[in-house]
Amino acid sequence: MNRYLRTVILTPLLMIAMGCQTQQMSSGGGDPQLHQAARTKLNKLYDTTPKAKELQGHAKAILVFPTIYKAGFLVGAQGGNGVMFDSSGKVLGYYNASAFSYGLQAGAQEFSEAMFLMNQDAVNFLQTKAMDGRLVSVQASSFWMMGLPGH
Repeated sequence: MNRYLRTVILTPLLMIAMGCQTQQMSSGGGDPQLHQAARTKLNKLYDTTPKAKELQGHAKAILVFPTIYKAGFLVGAQGGNGVMFDSSGKVLGYYNASAFSYGLQAGAQEFSEAMFLMNQDAVNFLQTKAMDGRLVSVQASSFWMMGLPGH
C-alpha cells in the first residue's frame, strides 16, 4: 500500500519536473517555414474570427503555434514550435512548447494555438522565463506549458 501511495504522489511531481515548458529557441534568424506557417495560421484566424483581428490592435505580442501535436493513452504528451510576433508583425522570437498530462484519455490530435499577450509585463515575463525553460503551471489532471502573471 505504501508503495502504491508513493507512486500516486510522486508521478505528478515527476511529470512537472520533466519539462512542461515553453522555451525560447532563438530571437533572430529562425526557421522560414515555421515563420510562414505561423503567419498563415494567424491570417486564417483573423479571416474566420473578426474579434481576433480586434485583439491584434490591443496586443503587445502574439505567440502563434501553427501545429501542436498531442497524443496519449492514460499518459499523454504534446509539443510544437511557434513564433512570437509584435503588434506590427515583426518576429520577436521562436518558441518550443511541450506538456505532459495524465488521466482518462486516449487518442491523438493536431491543433493550432495563438496567445495574445496584452501587456508588456506578459511579453517580458515570457521572454525572460522562457529563456531558461522555467514555465510550468498545474491544472486539474494535466500540466500545461505556460502561466502568465495575474492569470
